Amino acid sequence: MTEQRVVVVGASLAGGTAALALREHQFDGSVTLVGAEHQPPYERPPLSKAVMQGERDQPDWVLADGAEQAWRERGVTLRAGTRAVGVDPAARTVTLDDGDVLAYDTLVLATGAEPRRLPIPGAERAFTLRSLDDALAIRRAARSGGRVALIGGSWIGCEVAASLRQQGCDVEIVEKAPRLLPALASDAVSERLLQLHRSKGTAVTLGADVIEVTPDGVALADRFVEASVVVLATGVAPRLDLARAAGLAEVAGGVAVSATLRTSDPNIVAIGDIAAVDHPVYGAPVRVEHWDVAQQHGKYVGGALTGAAPEPYSRVPYFFSDQYELGFEYRGWVDPRGPEPEVVVRGADPAGSWYVFWLVGGAVQAVLNANAWDDSAPLWKLANERPVVSPERLRDPEVPLTELF
Repeated sequence: MTEQRVVVVGASLAGGTAALALREHQFDGSVTLVGAEHQPPYERPPLSKAVMQGERDQPDWVLADGAEQAWRERGVTLRAGTRAVGVDPAARTVTLDDGDVLAYDTLVLATGAEPRRLPIPGAERAFTLRSLDDALAIRRAARSGGRVALIGGSWIGCEVAASLRQQGCDVEIVEKAPRLLPALASDAVSERLLQLHRSKGTAVTLGADVIEVTPDGVALADRFVEASVVVLATGVAPRLDLARAAGLAEVAGGVAVSATLRTSDPNIVAIGDIAAVDHPVYGAPVRVEHWDVAQQHGKYVGGALTGAAPEPYSRVPYFFSDQYELGFEYRGWVDPRGPEPEVVVRGADPAGSWYVFWLVGGAVQAVLNANAWDDSAPLWKLANERPVVSPERLRDPEVPLTELF
């Protein structure tokens, strides 16, 4: 029997986890992991937190402190610093930028996402944060003194702002929307986060119309923000070039995949930031650009490709954020194409522990806990079962979370 060949494009958390999971499930064919970055796979959350704060110079490596030898020992051929530039689905080959052509029986696309660049003059002057090199470069530039301007009040923008402010930098966030974290659709969360940042000395301008990035800062429509360091944090775009070259179907801004993460080509799987999953819990395509989803997709694919994961992928999305002394966890998903959710807050003290619930049609769709770390089980249960609960019971701190079902 001919040895089966799996090529994973994207030496990211999703791709690296998938390669390791194949071996953990006793896949005995060849596994090649191709990545444009020169480092082995690593996790990105520390980039905006511990690395940006100067607590360390290394991320969380997917395997063995970033030692390439450890990948070889697990039977994974790691092609770091190599970019895939073409896919021929008929021939089942991937072409690399060094001219090599890799044949595959199964192709795993884990190409991730890249920062969006604003279509304004001078945008190329600004830093973006996606890689370890990006994080170290921003940290070095910020240490040289002067002010830092963050364009975008996203999770990454707020985390970088908090990290650099904790390092003594003068920081200003400028956000086009009328609130921070506009994707959350919650005025209450945004207002609490706004007050937190301002209480720490971070300036925040909402409703900002950014028209240019100059060598001296950021020009808004109504004023100028002086800054020696400008960071763009205006979201990311999925890297779909290879998927489009392969003619894969798209939905919800990404690659359409089944509940077993298969694309419209039976020999190609897509995972991580690019994958829009036909999710059995929500009955809709779900695409989420967060750490846990990337890791869980990778783990699932390792089993699915070896027959060890016959069930559909049904994990609800999860992510976390740390800003100053405040930590968040978010479980669930609210369809951005669906009706506007009702948002219910439990906990009057923003400096204490509090919770937020998103309801659609009276049913809980997502939950957020802030500085509350002992309620994982009931919060997962709420996110998974999505019960109908009255806003009054959700809001009432006297009603235990375990009695909301």
